[in-house]
This record gives sequence, C-alpha cells and structure tokens, in this order.
Amino acid sequence: MNERFFIQCAITLAMTLIFGIYFSYTDITRRTIPNRPLLIFLIFGLFANMLTIFTGTNTTGDILLALTLASGLGFGSYYFNLWHGGDGKLFIAATLNITPLALYPLKLVIFNFCLSLALCYLLLFLWLLFKSIIRGKLWIVLLRTGWAVFSVERLCQAIFTYSVSLIIQLNIDVTLRTVVIYLLFYLIQSRLNRYFTGRIKIWHIYALLAIGLLALIKTTNNAFPLINLLHLFGFIFLVTLYFSLDFFSHLAFFAPDGLKAGMELAYNLYKSGRKIIGSPFIRNDAEIVMKAPKELTESDINYLKEKEREQKMLRIPVRGAAQSIPFAPFIIASALFILLKLLLQQLR
Repeated sequence: MNERFFIQCAITLAMTLIFGIYFSYTDITRRTIPNRPLLIFLIFGLFANMLTIFTGTNTTGDILLALTLASGLGFGSYYFNLWHGGDGKLFIAATLNITPLALYPLKLVIFNFCLSLALCYLLLFLWLLFKSIIRGKLWIVLLRTGWAVFSVERLCQAIFTYSVSLIIQLNIDVTLRTVVIYLLFYLIQSRLNRYFTGRIKIWHIYALLAIGLLALIKTTNNAFPLINLLHLFGFIFLVTLYFSLDFFSHLAFFAPDGLKAGMELAYNLYKSGRKIIGSPFIRNDAEIVMKAPKELTESDINYLKEKEREQKMLRIPVRGAAQSIPFAPFIIASALFILLKLLLQQLR
C-alpha cells in the first residue's frame, strides 16, 4: 500500500466531507453556496494538484487539461441551465480536489460530472414518480408524455438526430452516440430559440435538414438501422416523462414573502403608474422593473417587498418549479464516492 497516497486520500476525504456538509447545509436552507469558503476549498484542490506535479505523479499538461475540462463542464452546465452558478463553481472545486489522486484525471472529471447529475436527477425523478403514483395521477402524466413525445416538433428533432448519428461515426455505442447528439442539439436549441422568436421555429430547420440528410444517406447507403431511432424515442420518452411530473413546468403565484433566492421570474415585471404588473408581452409605455428570465436575488426580493408595502396588493408570477435544486449534496456525494472507492482500492 502506498502510504503517501493513503494519507493524501484520507486528508482530501476529510476536507471534502467537512466542506461538503457546510455547502450542502447552506444550499438546502438558503439556496446559496458562499464564495469565501468555496475559494478556500478550491485553493486546497489547486495546492494538491501542484504537489502532484512536483512529485511527478501527473504532468502540468494533465492538470491544466483537467482544470479546463472541469471549468468547461461546470460553467457550461450553468449556461445551459442544468444547474446554477454556485453549483458550477462547487463542481470545479470538488473535482480539482480528487484529480490529484487519479491516474487518468480527464476520465475522472467526466465521471464525476456524470455521476453528480445522475444522482440528482435520478433520485428526483424517482421521488416525483412516487408522488405521482400516490396521488393517482400517473396515467394522466403518461398520456401527457406520449402526446408530447409524438408531437411534430419532437418527431422532427428525433429524425434529425437519427440522421446525424448515421453520418457522424464516433467510436462509441450507437445508442449512446444518438442520445449524446440529441442532447447536444436540444441544449443548443434551448439557447437559440430566443433569436428565432417570431421569425421561424428551429424545428422547421431540423425537418428540412433531416429530409436532406436522409436523402443523402439513401443514395450512399441503403441501410437504415432503425433500432437506434427506437432507442432514442425511449430516451426521449423518459426525459419527457421527467419534465411532465409538474416539477419544472407549472407556474405558481407567490406574494413577495413567499419568494426565495434562486427562484426564476416567469414574466417581465413592468411599473405602470403606481402598479407593478407581470406580462409576457413587451410594453413600450411602461418602465421595465425586472426582465424575465431572471434568477431572483435577496436584493430583488427586498425590492419587491418594499413595493408591496407601497401598493398593498401585489402578486409576482414566479415559476414555482424553478426553485433551484440543491445540487451541492449530490456533487459532494459523487466526490466522496470516488474518494472512498480510491481509498478502498489502496486498502486492498
């Protein structure tokens, strides 16, 4: 057994556990991850990485690539609304604390990212599914899911992804390749929709491109392995079922006293005279107070509370489902799982 590795792994495990309990507590109770303790946790990870360079365990290039990949995944997930900015920074810090212990840092970064998301969304999915069964609404949810999956937009997205997966030959499983390409284009579409609003829908472009790609494939290769298309529809069904469980999609109306930092504004708020109104439409004759989508902060909530006291009656339309998910416990749980696995491997 490598004694130095064992001591380093034990120290990292203890640090991750201590900081993890604190970050999980603040994320669950206040929906925030404090920056100063997070900076200390990050510095500890950077220092551990520098030690591996001096001892020759890892090269500078390996560490820089791991840092770049972790930063890209952390902040990229924030950009695509998979989690919030604090979660992205915590993921980077937690990942940098465990990369010095890995022979292949890049693989560990990817594994930690996938495990963090999987733990959160899988457990949340099972919990919401259980609540749906208890309330007797499962059949309604399934019907709604089927209707959404076989809508024209989803069909065009799926066929486009299917045709792209036949052309792009990556050295991975066919089903996984198709699903990854679908997720990539779906995330890109979620960001591009705002630029095409009122002009043309992106799935119209998908449909045209899919027809062209399938025609090209037909002229060069007669084989259409439909099995990966069926797998893709199975994946889309599960994802759509997840979003159909009324966690992300419904609107709830809150008084300012019911608001919490991390909630997302659903409509633009305008000040017209002495009234604040919520509207999804642009009003040129009113002053914009807050523009949706916007993640509410403590200062925003205090401002709205002050306006409520002035106007006596105020209801702010907030996407109730957009209360930020506390990702910190899952990011820490993923890091602890990896550390324990590495430690047990050394004890053997």
